[in-house]
Amino acid sequence: DEDAKCVCTKLEKLALSLWLKKNRFKHWRIKTVEDFVRGVGILGGNPDRRTGGRPGPKNIWLGLKYLNFLVQGLLLVLEIPQVLRLRDVM
Repeated sequence: DEDAKCVCTKLEKLALSLWLKKNRFKHWRIKTVEDFVRGVGILGGNPDRRTGGRPGPKNIWLGLKYLNFLVQGLLLVLEIPQVLRLRDVM
């Protein structure tokens, strides 16, 4: 099992981890590629059940699409303190 760093950035891993922990997966850890792909599949709508099987291409595609939105939102949130500091200087 390869490390998740092989397929995702730190920001993608952080955004997905935060979303999973907020949405009933409190003990989810993204360590391997399989953990990341399963997490992306869940984000894309794949039910995480023992009998549910692995996420399909549609769930992974949707999950990657939603993960991109999460990362963009996280980047905006991280920029807000900088914008507020600049506004105070002006």
